[in-house]
Amino acid sequence: MCKPLSIIMIMALIFQTGCYNTYSVSMDEFKKIQEADGASFKTVTTEDGVEITVTENSRVGVTDINGKYYSVSPFNFTLNNMQLVAPDDDILMPTKAIEQTNIKLVNPTDTAMLIGGVALVVIGAAIGVIVSTPDCEGQFCQQ
Repeated sequence: MCKPLSIIMIMALIFQTGCYNTYSVSMDEFKKIQEADGASFKTVTTEDGVEITVTENSRVGVTDINGKYYSVSPFNFTLNNMQLVAPDDDILMPTKAIEQTNIKLVNPTDTAMLIGGVALVVIGAAIGVIVSTPDCEGQFCQQ
């Protein structure tokens, strides 16, 4: 039988991908977020034409031609026609090796559902343990 903690961990892993919305952006739009220009956010347009706001807490990254994803710190990288330089993330990559650029933003609805679901499982498991505990009989029970 599975323990409640392992069930919670499995649920968290299943829903982890649901907490972010991933947006693909063009290389030109990605270049806009390499510097904050004194602001704490930048607005960029996705390839689907949706305007999104990138903050320091946004997950920004590139995928290379081999399919490997590299996370990049927003506002602290340099991207030109030759290469991507991200000193915080130890990335030095030729621009030709970049296949896709994207931004991941937290999805508040899925995140709230995940937290609520995990809370319900924890509460249900606690109630199940309390209800299924047999009555104590014998000389070691407290009276």
